[in-house]
Amino acid sequence: MSKNENTGISGQLRKKTTELEVTRVLKSAKYWRLLVPVPVVMAFLMFGTGAFAQDLPTGPWKYGKIIGTYVHKFYGPGKKLPGNFTVASKSVVITATSLNVRNGPGTTYKVIATVKKGMVLKVLRQTTGWYNVVLPDGRNGWVAAGYVTVKNLNQPNPQVPKPETPGADLGTPTEKHGVVKSGIVNVRSGPGTTYPVAAKVTNGTRVRITRETAEWYKVTLPDGKEGWIAKYLVLVENQVPSRGDTPGTGNSGGDIPGEAGRLTEVRVESVGEQDIVTVNADATITYTVYVLAEPYRLVIDLNNMKKDDLPESFAGTGKWVQGVRLSQYSLEPLKARLVVDLARYLSYKVKYAEDKKSIRIEIQEPSINGKTIVIDPGHGGYDPGAIGVTGLREKDYNLDTALRVYNLLKELGANPIITRDTDTFIALTDRAAIANNAQADVFVSIHANSSENASLNGTSTYYYAPESDPVLYAQADARRKLAVKVQAQLAANLGIKDLGIKTANFSVLRNTGMPSILVESAFLSNKTEEALLKDSGFRDKVARAIVDGLVAYFTEP
Repeated sequence: MSKNENTGISGQLRKKTTELEVTRVLKSAKYWRLLVPVPVVMAFLMFGTGAFAQDLPTGPWKYGKIIGTYVHKFYGPGKKLPGNFTVASKSVVITATSLNVRNGPGTTYKVIATVKKGMVLKVLRQTTGWYNVVLPDGRNGWVAAGYVTVKNLNQPNPQVPKPETPGADLGTPTEKHGVVKSGIVNVRSGPGTTYPVAAKVTNGTRVRITRETAEWYKVTLPDGKEGWIAKYLVLVENQVPSRGDTPGTGNSGGDIPGEAGRLTEVRVESVGEQDIVTVNADATITYTVYVLAEPYRLVIDLNNMKKDDLPESFAGTGKWVQGVRLSQYSLEPLKARLVVDLARYLSYKVKYAEDKKSIRIEIQEPSINGKTIVIDPGHGGYDPGAIGVTGLREKDYNLDTALRVYNLLKELGANPIITRDTDTFIALTDRAAIANNAQADVFVSIHANSSENASLNGTSTYYYAPESDPVLYAQADARRKLAVKVQAQLAANLGIKDLGIKTANFSVLRNTGMPSILVESAFLSNKTEEALLKDSGFRDKVARAIVDGLVAYFTEP
């Protein structure tokens, strides 16, 4: 978590509680439990000094000073805080088309997000010219007062203007079809996130689009229900392909070019243990590739490309590819689609030629061989992490176990990268940057858990893919799958309580551009589990479980 004026955040809680498990933002960042005097449903921490909390989802924010691991007392709106801040009891409505959210009250602070016109955000506190607001993903940041209007908590939420007469509607009429292209998508009663969720649809659902605004589609669902979906979550169909192949979460290559190109060749061949599909064009190829099931197939969308006079089908000649189909998927935007029918679930890589006018799709037996996997031993250097009942330092356990994982991955032919191989401090953002710069396939951060409650025990795995972040949410299925596969192995092999998979807004999960997880092996604060964490045999079990989970992630549907 970054050290800025704002602070750490515990996030939204599932139910009212008087205990918050948070991370103190200090040099020795560690998990700790904060006790609050009344049950709360949401809480935020100032930088090591105080906490904001709500006892009702729609209630005002209250502030209390942190003393040790306790919030001494909560004060309501109007309380003056150090630094010329005041506890607020209001919301603000964004009036600018797009407004920067910063990590402190001033234009010299870093931009951490942007918000759109019409969004309603609750205010934690305020100072001259700035409001500290709660973002939809649970983070908090500062917006300039000149670009918002204030609304008190007892006022109704402003909505996008509703039609004055029954039967009237918002947006511009249209008539087209689309496919939902993300894991689980909210369908709302109006074109904005302030409207209630009317339904949910899943990846691949085909919808009829009847109206649109700048950022939303009004759609009719297969069951006849109507609602609004954000445009970025829908792929518009202008020409339906022969077998209705619809995209799921995938990977992209290149930037959308300005000039249209023509496909000149599609070739299928078998080389050793691989089947290879080669696509050539007379211009730079940009693509998006998806894996679809039942039956398994690769769908490669070739942006700004004309099919020209190439055949619509090609015979499979190898052991994995059963056939290849090509169509002019749409004319506006211009897009050709290549569908590769597979014998079963298989792994693939897409590689560019040097001039980027050719791509080579290599299809083979799923394997961890060649996968770039970043292993991250948590904490290090002056940051010991949690400290066990008898003195075991989390950073030492993390490093030793991570090195065991690294060696096992090497033996399997993977390309492991470790963020630190000695007792040194690495900033959280730098850990994510190592993975991003290496274009890693996955990222695994290894930790040991801790709590003020010494009886807590068990193993868990965290991932993060909030709906509010389009980039992370596009990976929701892959991120969850990685967590599920690794946690299944931990639960099966460690002989301790299975706490399951969880979600948390950890920096290394938020800032990595590939599927990523954080493993909490066991509790250092539990005397029995600390003894296990000291044991070399147990560390071997943890390392093997993580590696087996990674193998399952890469080789199983």
